[in-house]
Amino acid sequence: ATFGANPVGQKEREGDERTPEGVYHISSKVESDRFYRFLGVSYPNAEDLARTRKLGIDKPGGGIGIHGTKPKLAALARAWIRLSSVTGLGQVWGPTDGCIGLSNDDVAKLYSIVLVGTKVSIVP
Repeated sequence: ATFGANPVGQKEREGDERTPEGVYHISSKVESDRFYRFLGVSYPNAEDLARTRKLGIDKPGGGIGIHGTKPKLAALARAWIRLSSVTGLGQVWGPTDGCIGLSNDDVAKLYSIVLVGTKVSIVP
């Protein structure tokens, strides 16, 4: 897997390109040209909203999911995921805006077995 373009630290606001950390659930499942398969994640949850209110942040962001990529980019995405996990580059930069990117093969498998409502724990 690969994460947001700013992969270190908890997501705080819209546009920070961080991946949220915590306990969520799958809120939707969508097939699309852009993401191949997209499993929506229930960010922000109540804890996220409380934290951002305390910090004075009024736009915590949203639209977070677990997804693949356009089929024509699938081989490149698969190569990046392998390279970033072997070299540690994934701790410096990720190609998503805060989502969790998987290879199309992996996201297809996950999409076929995961139900809306399934609990998801995202940990650093």
